[in-house]
This record gives sequence, C-alpha cells and structure tokens, in this order.
Amino acid sequence: MPVTRALDDATALIDSYVAKLYRLPLSAVPQILVKYACDIARYYLHGKAAEKDDAVSRGFNEAVAWLVNVSKGLVALEANGCAE
Repeated sequence: MPVTRALDDATALIDSYVAKLYRLPLSAVPQILVKYACDIARYYLHGKAAEKDDAVSRGFNEAVAWLVNVSKGLVALEANGCAE
C-alpha cells in the first residue's frame, strides 16, 4: 500500500468520527489528530504484519478509542485555542 493511500484512508477514518460533532474541514487541525493520523496510517502500512500487542497495533487502537470518545462528545477538539 502506498503511503499516500494509507494517509488518505487514515484521514477518511478520522473524518468519519469527527464529522459526527464537527463541521469538516476543520478550520485548524489539532496536533493530536496529526499524530493519530500517522499512527493509523502506520498500522495500515504494516497490514497483516502488525502484531496484536506491538507498538503499531497499540497506537492504532489508542487512536480509534480516542476517536470514539470524540464522536461521543467526551473529548473536545481544540482549534485556534478554543473548542469548536
């Protein structure tokens, strides 16, 4: 899988959670979303080579759990210093 495809897929996954509460595109992308996009893309690039409990899988699982909390309104995204 090419890196651009992995990043596009990671962005699509993030957008599917974030769009539940926020209008897209965001006016400013919080740094945490950039980090989690990278973690998700890295997981996609590893594919079946990602082991269940390795750092790649843990990063992906942490990102998805955080996104679930965003979609439930338990975590607020900060843009330009204030919640959107």
